[in-house]
Amino acid sequence: PEVSPLYTVDRDGARVDMVKVAGHSGTHIDTPLHVFNGGAAIADFLPEEFIFGRPVVVDLRLRDGEIAMPEHLEPSMNELKQADMAIFRFGTGPVRRQEPERFGSRSPGFGGEATQWLRGSCPELRAVGVDLPSIVCIPRAEQTKSAHHELLKGRFLIAEDMNLEQDLFGLREVRLCPWLVVGIDGGPCSIVGVME
Repeated sequence: PEVSPLYTVDRDGARVDMVKVAGHSGTHIDTPLHVFNGGAAIADFLPEEFIFGRPVVVDLRLRDGEIAMPEHLEPSMNELKQADMAIFRFGTGPVRRQEPERFGSRSPGFGGEATQWLRGSCPELRAVGVDLPSIVCIPRAEQTKSAHHELLKGRFLIAEDMNLEQDLFGLREVRLCPWLVVGIDGGPCSIVGVME
């Protein structure tokens, strides 16, 4: 983010900062408007649509540039088919901190086959979260860009660049707290997990 002063204490009696940030930097939400003209924007979602009472955490340890396939997801089928939010933990937190260039350019991700499988096999699913910069496999972005299109049909949300390094055993609820700016396709978001 770029921060610049709009008002200062010395000149104006109070400080107000101007913040310029790309909507898809840091932990953020993608909405259908991200890939569909006329799709739902962030402010089109109701407050209750940002609360998930049946989250499931799935560990997917893939190599750099590897694409998640349905066979990676099938062992978690019983849990996923009941979930309203699937959180996929690729274990990229240390890479994000220590090798940001690698994190931003070589992360694994989903392709259309896996996201199509998710939408077809998990009817209760309303959101997916990942500890990746994007749901797509960035080094193979052209091949995997359909992942966004598959997931973001209808009223669906994707949370990207999540910090998932905590012990998430006992996670019983997830609350998304995005910037609610009218007309934007997503944006920065705080995400709160409620534990048992």
